[in-house]
Amino acid sequence: MNWLEFWSKIIDSMAWPLAVVALVFLLRNKIGKLLSFKFKDAEAIFHVLEDGVNNLELLDSESENPLKEVGLRRTKASDLTLVMISWKKVQTKLDELSTLAQMKIDGPGYTRHQYRLLIDRGALPPEIYDSLTIAEDMQRKFFNGDIPITTKSVKKYIQLCNRLIEIIENSIQNIKSKGPSH
Repeated sequence: MNWLEFWSKIIDSMAWPLAVVALVFLLRNKIGKLLSFKFKDAEAIFHVLEDGVNNLELLDSESENPLKEVGLRRTKASDLTLVMISWKKVQTKLDELSTLAQMKIDGPGYTRHQYRLLIDRGALPPEIYDSLTIAEDMQRKFFNGDIPITTKSVKKYIQLCNRLIEIIENSIQNIKSKGPSH
């Protein structure tokens, strides 16, 4: 093999990767607008991710009623996102309450036993226990497919979570007003 053949082989081996990189660079705007892409066994669906990102941006504005902003055209994935975000807001408030009540609970998430501990400590009103367990069960059933995901069911779930957040927020304010001696 002489030096001319050597350089020819290097150029041949680099031609396809360089052509692909150049093509992707030139068509980067068009590729970003693809709704889906399928090649052999691999498939990428971009519009579902884009819908989820758009819904998260709308919910980030801390609106009173996220359903009004999201609009009527939602997919099952976006409804599940709303359910997940609503439950996460409840868990965030419970975490804040646990910290204030000096009952910081470590672990993967809140369980019924942990709700009961917060109630026994006086950090939560006793009547909230059933609502918390119902909301937790509903969230699990939405993700398992046991409850059909409809606009009405998601709206009811969000209303339940918003009511729980109000009650937990009132408990937080009560603890803050009592001061650190509690």
